[in-house]
Amino acid sequence: MGDQKALLRNFLSNRLRSADEISSVNTRFTELYAGEHFYDSAVILCSALSALSAIKWPGRGIDRARFVEALVRYAPDELGLTKISVESLITSDWCSKHSQVQAKLTTYFSQTIHSKTIYLADELDKDDVEVSKIDSQIGMKTVREYSRANILYSQFRSGLIHEYLLGNQLTALNLSPSEELPSYTNITDSTSTIRRLHLPYIFVRRLTEEVGTNLIEDYGGPESPPLWWVNG
Repeated sequence: MGDQKALLRNFLSNRLRSADEISSVNTRFTELYAGEHFYDSAVILCSALSALSAIKWPGRGIDRARFVEALVRYAPDELGLTKISVESLITSDWCSKHSQVQAKLTTYFSQTIHSKTIYLADELDKDDVEVSKIDSQIGMKTVREYSRANILYSQFRSGLIHEYLLGNQLTALNLSPSEELPSYTNITDSTSTIRRLHLPYIFVRRLTEEVGTNLIEDYGGPESPPLWWVNG
């Protein structure tokens, strides 16, 4: 077990170093606009997390569940991986099909919607229990699909790996004064304004290092949970 953990630590360290070399993280340009260098680095980081979570919980058809499980189980609480992006939920296909729930969510959280152009994500994102109580139609499984952890998988990791593009709930543009924390920026087209989430490189890099390190230390620990977190 000790030799296996040492190999995994070396694997993680090499992936982090490769991502840093590509990203040019010390330049302000990288944090203003996440271009191809950021994308290349993010693919490495997300692939490393996918690999480690697959080693921890092997099996087929569970890649999203175990990726999200690793984030919520091993990330520090201050990274807010279990927080729900209410903005992403309100503008989701699910809410467009459940207009009454969408109206309730919009009314309930109206004090924080579109009153500023830029917000740190922690100012807007909410606890899953608080969101699920808005209406009985919205179960915990649906709520957690819009968690920061699941967005990292479905919108960030999958978008970059499969199409080399961020998902439509994310933006590469960072207008926040913070280069380390997720933030929302209003994106306006000819018909509407939508607030989209930005995930900076420093944030993704930190969670990869901390999740990876904690997962490796727990390697050989508990098997797959009876219910994956993302499934409610």
